[in-house]
Amino acid sequence: MTSEIETRTRVRAPDWEPPYPAGSSRFDADVTTVVMCYLGVQAADEADLAAPLDCLRGFLAAEGGPDHLDRARILDTAQHHNEVLIAYWLDPAHFAAWRTASCFDSWWRDPARMQGATGLWLECLQVPLTRLETIAPISRKYQYGVARAATNHGEPVREHGYFGSMRDRIPASGTDAFAPADGAALAPRSLPDSHGRRLVVQAPKNLALIRSGQDWTGCRDAERTMYVDTIHPLLETGMAYLRDNPVESGCASCRFMTEAAPDGESRTATFGLAYFLSLGHLEQWASHHPTHLAIFRSFHALMRLTNATNKLKLWHEVSVLGGGDRFEYVNCHPRTGLLPWFPSRPAGD
Repeated sequence: MTSEIETRTRVRAPDWEPPYPAGSSRFDADVTTVVMCYLGVQAADEADLAAPLDCLRGFLAAEGGPDHLDRARILDTAQHHNEVLIAYWLDPAHFAAWRTASCFDSWWRDPARMQGATGLWLECLQVPLTRLETIAPISRKYQYGVARAATNHGEPVREHGYFGSMRDRIPASGTDAFAPADGAALAPRSLPDSHGRRLVVQAPKNLALIRSGQDWTGCRDAERTMYVDTIHPLLETGMAYLRDNPVESGCASCRFMTEAAPDGESRTATFGLAYFLSLGHLEQWASHHPTHLAIFRSFHALMRLTNATNKLKLWHEVSVLGGGDRFEYVNCHPRTGLLPWFPSRPAGD
């Protein structure tokens, strides 16, 4: 796996030198597929989140739990509070064993989950490493998401800092264009009747998921001012565009979340979590749309301001989904996740 990534030659210009250092994660040789499990608790009243969230945290703390766990929150467009636990396993077999041994499966499938004021959602992805890439600062201290579970953090790569580098860092992109699935499109459709039901969405192959984060905890003085006053508002504008213009952008879901510590305290860190119809749709927004170009330019202006010694930490992980993923929504409002855009069926059908 490592040699395949290190010998890639798809950099646009053979003599390309990145404007600043960045690295990609490496995993042990026996790691071939990563499980990314987004577990959300949803309610109109924030107080209703506590009990089911405590249950989920207990299951994830059981033996066989994830190799890394994050926590985040968002107030969605329906004005529902969502607390989200993001769990990563480096072995699908370990994940499957945990589901049974922890009693998570029996709790999740209980008909009681479809009652009351709280919704639950699960977006569980099984991503081959050949369809995954990460980018972050070169430092074990500043790794995020799945990279926290990796063996070797932040090995330097030249494939970054230009449009197209994201695709170049995905090993399978050398032989697969990751085209949208036949017939896959975003078009207005009737919202499903989802309250009091357990629905599974049938998502098309080759959806691209990006989790793209910003951590300004260490920023001080002029750098912090520039980030808070200039860059962060541009980022919010870009995320709002993707959230509010799915048909135009090809982005089926965009959640701009605030990271939280394990005890729930909000951190000075955020990330966008967005599903696109394809990697090409994500690239089109990144390289051509004014909202992302403004973000991109402002970050490079910050790099010049700090002479590339900035304390702002930016990172992302991108996955191209290949099937075997599950999108399940229990007693959720009908605008949750992928529910508005793809066919759904009752779980068990």
